[in-house]
Amino acid sequence: MSLRERQLALPVGEALLRIVLHDVLVLLTGLEAGKLRFRVLGSVNSDEPPLYRLSEVVLDERLQPDHDLIVEQAIALFAQYTGARVIGLKR
Repeated sequence: MSLRERQLALPVGEALLRIVLHDVLVLLTGLEAGKLRFRVLGSVNSDEPPLYRLSEVVLDERLQPDHDLIVEQAIALFAQYTGARVIGLKR
């Protein structure tokens, strides 16, 4: 597994989170079942770590019961991979 990926064991099956540019795709059995989109807020050219905001979460209805876990893990994966600070969605 690459640094861009993380597996999650969910009641509906094994999910794979995969970073693609500013998105984290959620794959179930190899098919896209969701996407989390991140938007840059701070300059990547400063001495500060980049700052991103989670701007959109789209999940298949099968994943809705695990919404919070998926968002938490996607943010953690994105922050770890990019070295950025990430602000989540307001609920």
